[in-house]
Amino acid sequence: MKKMDNVRRRNALFHFGFGTDVMKNIKICEKCSHPESSMKTFCTKCGSRLPKNNLYDFYKAQHKNCQKCGTVLSDSMDYCPRCGTKVNNNVPLMIEK
Repeated sequence: MKKMDNVRRRNALFHFGFGTDVMKNIKICEKCSHPESSMKTFCTKCGSRLPKNNLYDFYKAQHKNCQKCGTVLSDSMDYCPRCGTKVNNNVPLMIEK
């Protein structure tokens, strides 16, 4: 039952343009905020160099992650729902530029 709910949630996020699959394929230009494919190096709107990180990388940097499998976790989780590893709540968040 829980697995089916996750599939429905993932499909709904993808349908509305959100979710990890979509986020991994988008970079945002830091100069003009134009969304670009994560495969691009330069912004097609202003010509600026795009950041090396995609939206998902920025999202993960701002949230707690499992140290073992990298799953993004909510602040209230003590164990990873994917691999069962105990969560270290003392790890600081790191945002790369």
